[in-house]
Amino acid sequence: MRPLEDVPFKVVREEWNTYDLGDGLQLKARVVLLKVLKPPDIPIRGDSYQIHTHFVVNS
Repeated sequence: MRPLEDVPFKVVREEWNTYDLGDGLQLKARVVLLKVLKPPDIPIRGDSYQIHTHFVVNS
């Protein structure tokens, strides 16, 4: 298996999802994309990507 290649990207927009809980608490969450990788023989618009993310939650 050959090593994966980094796919350069620029985040254009990141949005928060808002969750209103029954006790009045409001949570905001979003996925932060950290890294995108692909096999070297797949075109840039192929479907064999690997992504690294974080899921961030604030109250």
